[in-house]
Parts: sequence; structure tokens; C-alpha cells
Amino acid sequence: MDWFGAGPPAITRLVLPMSGHSSVGVFGVWAKSGHGAFFVACLVALLLTKSRAGTASTFIALLGLSAFLVLDGYARIERRTRRAAAGHGRFRPLAIAFGVGALVVFGFTLLGGRVLLRADTQGFEDGRFCAYPSMVKLLSDNWLLGTGLGSFREAYARYQDPSCGGAKILWDRAHSFYLEGWIDLGVIFPLLLIVAVGALLVTFQVGLKERKSMRWSSATGLAILVLFLLHSTVDFSIQIPGVAGTFAAIMAGVAVLSLNRRRSSAP
Repeated sequence: MDWFGAGPPAITRLVLPMSGHSSVGVFGVWAKSGHGAFFVACLVALLLTKSRAGTASTFIALLGLSAFLVLDGYARIERRTRRAAAGHGRFRPLAIAFGVGALVVFGFTLLGGRVLLRADTQGFEDGRFCAYPSMVKLLSDNWLLGTGLGSFREAYARYQDPSCGGAKILWDRAHSFYLEGWIDLGVIFPLLLIVAVGALLVTFQVGLKERKSMRWSSATGLAILVLFLLHSTVDFSIQIPGVAGTFAAIMAGVAVLSLNRRRSSAP
């Protein structure tokens, strides 16, 4: 029984619409194996970057998503079989979710040695933490109207502390999406951000409540959103065009899946 989806993946039903059940099953196994291989490759690539914030954000999002998939899978099994686990069986989903979480922690600990080493040696001794106070001073002077979109480099030059990276280094990014966005656009930025994030949260809530076999898509979208919200606190990855385009495409896809409920056919 497939806990994470209702039968074969959607791509299987598109590619092999006339195939027999065994062929679809074999294709599904190979597809899931490919998904697993891509996941491991992405995880290794992430850990090789030695990004502390990126690794920690991914760890938190993946831990929550894994727990949801396990608990939701058990709930769907109980609904299909029309029986609930009794006695000690009620704690089985929690035990498995805890086991999956422990496996995620073990995987990150095993593969993330370079990240842990960097975190242990550098800690919070990072140029960005030295520069944040002067950036906050810049924000306090321009919190209402901002300095203008894309003007952070020129605006921050007058506030930059020479002890943070040296006088010859000119900061062109705030290393905080929220801080730089507010400095550039003024108070309108947090308002727009709240509206955008709120709309996505409502969309995923609808998907988790209304969808059945596709609830995993809403949960995945929510996990990715949490990942970016956390990472954007101390970095600017969402401001990189390639990353922003990928994030927007994923959000659009999971939003469509969350809201695309089946319409009942007319009598």
C-alpha cells in the first residue's frame, strides 16, 4: 500500500494509460527509485555547500514533512480499512514518525560533517552578524519609504562599519531578504510579504483539508515555504533569479494541486 499517494504517480497514468497493472507497478518502482536517487543527490549537493543556514532550514522542513507523511499515511490506511488502531497500536504511527525523524537526524549528522565543522569553528563569527547593526540603523532612517529598489549597495555605503570585512569591501547584499527588502521598498514590503505568505498558507490549508490522495503536495509546498522563510532570514538565496524562478514554479504547481478539487459531474 502506498502511503504517499493513491496508487502509481500521475506521470505513470499519463505515460502508460493502456498498460497492465504489472507494467505500471514496475514503472512506479523505477520512478520512485529515481526520485530517491535525485533526493540523495540534492541532499549531498546541499551539504557540500557547507551552508549552515541552508542545511538547518532544510533539516527542519524535511523533519516536519517526514513526520506528516507518516502520520497522514496511517490515518488514510485507517480510513480505508474503516478501523482504528487500538491499545498500543495507537502509538505505532508516532513511533514510526519518531523513527523517521531519527533517521533524518542521523543522515544529516552522517553526511553533514563539513557543515557541523564550519558551525563549530566559526559559530556566529560571521561578517553578516557584524554588519547587521549598521543595516538596522539604515533601516531605522528609511523604514517608511525606503531607499529605492536595488539601491542597497549605494545606500549602505554610508553606514558600513569598516571593521566588518574591511574598508575595501562594499556590501551589495544585506544577507537577509527581509532586511534588504524593507530597506529598499519601505514599509510596503512587509505588508506585501504578509499578504503573499498568508495567501500561500491559506492555499495549503485548503489543500490539506479538502484534498485526499494529493495532500502530500500541499504538505510539500508548506515545507518548502517554511524552508525559504527560515533561510531568507540570514541569506539572500531567494534573490538569485534561478532560485526565485524555481521557487515560484514549485509554489504555482502545489497551489494548483491544492485548489484543484474534483467537480461532480452534472446529472
